[in-house]
Amino acid sequence: MNKNLFNLLSKFSKNEWNEFGDFLSSPYFVKGRDYSELYDFLKKYFQKPGYAPEISNDAVLKKIKNTLSNQTLENRFSELNKLAEKFLTLKNLESNQINYFSLLYEELSKRDLFVNFHTSFLGNKDKLIPVSSADFIPYSKIIQAEGFYQRYKMDFQGTYNQFCRQADCLTAFSLDRLLYFATEFYFADMYGTKYEAKRTKKVLSNIDFDSFFKLVTPADSEFYRSVLLRYHVYNSIVNPDNHGLIDVAEEYFENTKTGISLDVKIDYFQKMQANFVHHINKGEQGFLNKLFDLMNARLDDGETINFGLLDYPSSEFRDIVVIGLRVEEFDWVENFIGKYSALLPEAFMEEEKTLAHLKLYFAKKDFLRVLLIIRKQKPSKKHVHNIDVYKYKLMTNYELNYSDDLKLTIDNLNYYLKKEGIVEIQKKGTLIFIQFLIRLMKLKSGTSDETPDSFVSSLTKETEPLPEKRWFLEKAAEL
Repeated sequence: MNKNLFNLLSKFSKNEWNEFGDFLSSPYFVKGRDYSELYDFLKKYFQKPGYAPEISNDAVLKKIKNTLSNQTLENRFSELNKLAEKFLTLKNLESNQINYFSLLYEELSKRDLFVNFHTSFLGNKDKLIPVSSADFIPYSKIIQAEGFYQRYKMDFQGTYNQFCRQADCLTAFSLDRLLYFATEFYFADMYGTKYEAKRTKKVLSNIDFDSFFKLVTPADSEFYRSVLLRYHVYNSIVNPDNHGLIDVAEEYFENTKTGISLDVKIDYFQKMQANFVHHINKGEQGFLNKLFDLMNARLDDGETINFGLLDYPSSEFRDIVVIGLRVEEFDWVENFIGKYSALLPEAFMEEEKTLAHLKLYFAKKDFLRVLLIIRKQKPSKKHVHNIDVYKYKLMTNYELNYSDDLKLTIDNLNYYLKKEGIVEIQKKGTLIFIQFLIRLMKLKSGTSDETPDSFVSSLTKETEPLPEKRWFLEKAAEL
């Protein structure tokens, strides 16, 4: 089956499936081709809980009545993929009035129909409000159209008033993009990421953002509302010692969040989260509570997290559980798991729910309950999940001093890592975990040649990802 089509259709909501069916019924788009049987099969397939991550052409051909060759079926899938892309594009155009009127202007201006455009524009003016930088380019064309209309009426003052608004719109767009990249480059420099952006960095180094934004007044909010938010976030990130700037960014967001777009809100939360994590990594543990509050704000917002995406593992879900546990809000985490795990795709809902409970009870030091959950588990088809369960079993056996079970589980995990399909980075990280666990066991039993200090030194110098590093440090401190 066409993988692009499969990935695309797997993201369709129930309502989008119904709309796509109406779309495929239009002769204008399908050019006389009948896709109804394939559509009916695919709709039922993707709306069935726990559907397989892929399906062969032979399996599809057995389910449909239409006699097609394998190549013809591939052609139909390719056509459906293009139609699905067109459907989503037109759906977006229908919902985004700014893009719609921008394209309408392009077509009417080719025919010198500026009066027609002005009439349509006036009837929808209140709906055309730019809320994110993505709106600025098409909106600038609408402003330009109004400028040409004023010129058509011989109102040159009105023409240049519109052109000044267009220039301001595009200036806001340029600053928004520059601030976006300035923030990204700052994080890249912080983590030693290599990139090539000499020209952009040269421009950034010559802009005095502070002086420029002093010129922006509340009257300029038409274009600068989202740009100012990006500026305040940027300012709080590049001045890490001035915690008051974080308060400024948070306050500005609270005051403007109803007038900005979803993508701007998502970027705000992501940048602030990265900012808080950086402070936490520097040892400023007070930012854990700020990060927890930020996650709560995202959940309350209801739009900026989509737990229903078919992305495994669900990093958003896992991150929130971990943050809640770090601030020891155990009841909150339990309620979160109960409420939001139901929103996860059925394809991996149980795995994520189980792992979240393992983390919760391990953090609460209810180790016997951790083992009870593990004993009830059937092996998953997902290697990542099985390896995570093995790790919690190992750490729990260590906590309970079950040395025989600990050694047996290490052997079982080493054997499991020989299975096909385990990605190399996952295997490498797990082997590093096992190595540190064996060294810790030797330290605890008094059979090691190293000291706890040398173990900690080796652990802190480890550059490979090791999510359990905090646990190892805690256990070493107890020796």
